[in-house]
Amino acid sequence: MLQIRTQSAQYSFVCFRPSDYICFHLMKPRIVIAALFGLLLAAPLARPLVAQTEDSQTERILAFDARITVADDRSMQVTETITVQSAGEQIKHGIYRDFPTAYKDHLGNRYSVTFDIVSLQRDGATEAYHTSDLSNGVRVYFGRSDTMLSDGKHTYRFTYRTSRQLGFFPDHDELYWNVTGLGWDFPIDVATATVVLPARIRNVVTDLDGYTGSAGEKGKAFTAARDEDSNPVFRAEGLGPHQGLTIVVTWPKGLIQAPTSQEKTDWFMADNRGTILGIVGLDCCSAVLRGGLGGGGARPRGRNHCAAL
Repeated sequence: MLQIRTQSAQYSFVCFRPSDYICFHLMKPRIVIAALFGLLLAAPLARPLVAQTEDSQTERILAFDARITVADDRSMQVTETITVQSAGEQIKHGIYRDFPTAYKDHLGNRYSVTFDIVSLQRDGATEAYHTSDLSNGVRVYFGRSDTMLSDGKHTYRFTYRTSRQLGFFPDHDELYWNVTGLGWDFPIDVATATVVLPARIRNVVTDLDGYTGSAGEKGKAFTAARDEDSNPVFRAEGLGPHQGLTIVVTWPKGLIQAPTSQEKTDWFMADNRGTILGIVGLDCCSAVLRGGLGGGGARPRGRNHCAAL
């Protein structure tokens, strides 16, 4: 901007470029000062707009929605709709989702849940994926290594089935569910979850609870309500990296059939087969040694299969 003053200093001619041959306005000095003061006042107001623009270009999870349908046979189908903002930094080919399948109960026994992928879509079209084993579960990679994502928003729709997730207690039954997981390196702007229960349970739910924050934290920065069908709906906002939303839905006993004793036994044997075989083998070998030391080397009756372990 070119500014020329007269000797009287009463007026200023303001030109925007030296090539402007005609100056379009005459301004008194006090008017110029007032205009500059107004610009200074407006500058802080413009900063949030700049920050908002920067946030819109930062890699993040814009929305994480889970729809969890509980079936009468105790299984669940879960559809996760995850909208991400990609900028080609960490989100280059896609994202991945970790699903724990191996746990331990309060006695230290192994406990496994099932996990079966139904479908994966990105932006409404079928998306490729592959899996790899983790020490405690499965990692699902969304996308292909030879395909780069364009910068901007992308929405994944991931559907899977799982079982052995419900809790059956002496005085109530419940679903305790970590909606988002805690492994995300990105902030989550909004996390929501809807639990679709069998019709006979929806209106007799006794408690809606949940937690927010990092591993071990018991934050309460969430809301819980009901949708038009009386299904529990949860919502949390402003979750940071490695923070998540966990929900708890409780209902009276007997509305969903608990596992039978035979089912529990079968699961325990399948989950702890290695430990059980180790204990049985140790017991067999101990018996052989006892028999050998005390009976002239004769094997105890019924223990001859121990050498095959």
